[in-house]
Amino acid sequence: MSISPSIHCITDCSILNQTTCQLVSRRPMMLDQDTISSHLWSQDGCYNSTLFQATEGYKVYEKFSVLMSVMMIILGLLGLCGNMFSIAVLARKEMRNCFNHILIAINICDSLHLVFAIMDAVRNSFGDFYPVQLLQIFPYIHYPFY
Repeated sequence: MSISPSIHCITDCSILNQTTCQLVSRRPMMLDQDTISSHLWSQDGCYNSTLFQATEGYKVYEKFSVLMSVMMIILGLLGLCGNMFSIAVLARKEMRNCFNHILIAINICDSLHLVFAIMDAVRNSFGDFYPVQLLQIFPYIHYPFY
């Protein structure tokens, strides 16, 4: 009898076999199945990241993530300024031709991408500054465009 995985599986984590809802081991582990289920996996079958968050490696990762987010914000803002300057120059009356219109369109698309990249950096490292309303539309607007 084949039962749809969505009926019994609580999550769509890649670590679960979606037909049997059993944990899939990508490599042999030294822990028995009871220890894995009770410590490494949360109730819905996803990896329990709180174990990793207690390590020194996670603290280094957090610092690196914040540094990369700050760099993304700074470089993204510089890129936005550069794109606005390019659009202003290319949109002048004496610069109007078909090729420059294409360049303006590319600058607008790049600016849109930079805005979403900046928003993603803020969401990942500075969640308190990310508006709650945007979190609700993130899967529909922000994520597909970035």
